[in-house]
Parts: sequence; C-alpha cells; structure tokens
Amino acid sequence: VERRTATLAATLRAVGLDTRAGGKSEVDADSSERVAAVWGCGRIMADVVGTMPWDVTLSRGEPVAAPPLISSPDGGGAIEWKRRGMWSKLLRGNAYGFVTETTPDGRYPNRIDLLSNDAAVWRKLRDGRKIATVGDQEFSRWPQGPLWHVTAYERSGDPEGMSPIEYARSTIAPAIYAADFSEDFFETDCH
Repeated sequence: VERRTATLAATLRAVGLDTRAGGKSEVDADSSERVAAVWGCGRIMADVVGTMPWDVTLSRGEPVAAPPLISSPDGGGAIEWKRRGMWSKLLRGNAYGFVTETTPDGRYPNRIDLLSNDAAVWRKLRDGRKIATVGDQEFSRWPQGPLWHVTAYERSGDPEGMSPIEYARSTIAPAIYAADFSEDFFETDCH
C-alpha cells in the first residue's frame, strides 16, 4: 500500500511559494484586506462599533450635552471617525491621532485627527523603552504630548498594540497565496 502525505508548506514550496518569507505576496494588514473573511469580519465589527451611539452622563446618570470630542471628534462625522479608528485597531492593533484642540483648561481633547497607522513608528531605545515617531519626529503620548494612541491588544510593559494580522499570518497566508497562484495561472493562459 502506497501512502503519500503532503503538507501545506510542501505544496506551497512546490509551486514556488516560500511559506517562511511570505511567498510572492507579503502578509500584512493591507494584503490581508483582500481575504474575504478578514474584510468581512473587519467591516462588520468596524460598522457595528462605528454606529454605536456615544452618550455622556454625569456620575448621577443624568445626560448632558455631548462635548465636541463625542459629537464631532475630527470636525466631521463621529460614525466615520469611530469606524476608521476601529478598522486600524482590528487590522494593525493600534489607532493613532493628533490632539489638535483641547478644552480651554487643556485637560481634555476636543478634537483628534486620526493618522494612518503607517505614519507612526515605534523605535526601541537602548534602555529598552519604546518611543513613537511620526515622520522622524518623536512625540509623547497624550496627555504628556499631542500623540493620541489606543491599542486593541496590549502586552504588559509594551506600549505598542499587537497586530491581529501578525498573529494570524499562518492562517491568512494560504488564502493570499492561493489568490496569487490562481491570478498568475490564468494570466499566463493556464500554463
């Protein structure tokens, strides 16, 4: 009796894709958006959170007028702002923005303009601490500085959020590799 076994890694290598290096396409937040399951789950979660109402109440439970940060966080619509922030947290593990307006006493933000996640880069210092840079300039996080940062998943002692896409790389990669293979296959007249 002849027995044959093939692993996913061996099959991908046989068609010219390296599972360790990410194959032809790199597995990252941008390429993962092409996977229907990632796109669908992310869209649903971002839409649900984005459309959830924000209310402001006093400690006694009495509603009060919403401050600008709640009603119009970036000068535009709160729904889109929440949706964009949630999308960043879901795919990259972090959401970033600059506090561009504060209350008159400077204690609370009135406006936060969201940044692309690619704009903020964490750099590790010799002493082990991490600092955030935007365009080669160091920024302290709010309230010590203007950089607003919220993580989706955080490890103790590490200010940078964990990217769900990084941790799901091994399950997302085959979908991306299959799409690349089929695209190449049909573009070369099935050769």
